[in-house]
Amino acid sequence: MQDIKLLSDEDLVEQVRSNDKELFREIIQRYQNKLLRYARFLLNHRDETVDVVQEAFIKAFVNLNSFDTGKKFSSWIYRIVHNECMNQIKRRRNHVSLEENDWVSDMEDKKEDVIEKFTKKETGEILKGAWKGCL
Repeated sequence: MQDIKLLSDEDLVEQVRSNDKELFREIIQRYQNKLLRYARFLLNHRDETVDVVQEAFIKAFVNLNSFDTGKKFSSWIYRIVHNECMNQIKRRRNHVSLEENDWVSDMEDKKEDVIEKFTKKETGEILKGAWKGCL
């Protein structure tokens, strides 16, 4: 058996396809840090970056038979990560966080305004009743 470190990415993919799925670990080792840096650059969020790269490796493994070994593996895996990052950015845009929106604080302010108005009205009625009792 030849040293897997000396295999090109494309040859390694052929080995994984043909007989040894465990060799995919070598692909992960070769690309993990590079892809994490790339995804971090695109997303600027550490937790999302790790999730996206993990998902990209899963997709790459599942779809390994669709990879054309006549082309560069690095371009293919980077494209998967890029697409996953774009999908994450779209999900982020569609996600509404209660902490990030001003309308929550506006609702709190309105709640305080209603309480204050009610308190003033109630106090006014008490004072009117007391004033009428004095006359």
